[in-house]
Amino acid sequence: MQIFTPTLLLFVFATMLSDFFDTMGTVVSIGQQAGFVGPDGTIPGVRSILMVDSVAAAVGGLFGASSITTYIESASGVAEGGRTGLTPIVAGLFFAVCVFFSPVIAMIGSALPIKAGALIIVGFLMMETVRDIPWDDFEEAFPAFLIIVGIPLTYNITYGIGLGFISYVVIKTLHGKAKEIRPLPWGISVAFVVLFLVPLLQKITR
Repeated sequence: MQIFTPTLLLFVFATMLSDFFDTMGTVVSIGQQAGFVGPDGTIPGVRSILMVDSVAAAVGGLFGASSITTYIESASGVAEGGRTGLTPIVAGLFFAVCVFFSPVIAMIGSALPIKAGALIIVGFLMMETVRDIPWDDFEEAFPAFLIIVGIPLTYNITYGIGLGFISYVVIKTLHGKAKEIRPLPWGISVAFVVLFLVPLLQKITR
């Protein structure tokens, strides 16, 4: 049985990229709201956060569960004052209790209408950090704008972040400032281009 086929490798790459930037987008947003992000944009303990998220995602996939990862809904807990590890423990205990009510919830149907109100409030809370964007600098503000509008339009945090990275590199290059771009944004932008082309590449490799 062939495991390392081009189609499977592209799928693994796309899944890895999607999960990573979903997590990073969530961590940065909630970290800024909680006041954990430093002046240079760094987040203390981000390596441990990514490690826990990766292990959780792998274990969840092993048992066929829903994606176990960081979720943007955590912003509601931060807004209420949650800043320590006790917050997710309490939330986890409540989730464990809710398991016994899952048949009742399933009778209602889709969970989207139920959590729509909470997600709208979370979006409102996240807009607070928009004021820190240098709107007078097109090279910095336009990629941020694409991220803000790209996430809801594509229904995907990863795709929105990808649009921001790609547009940042393109704008800087067109303005003759390619040398100012660090290697990491270049590599991430190329990875996102590949991610966006994955559906086409999968058709070609079939």
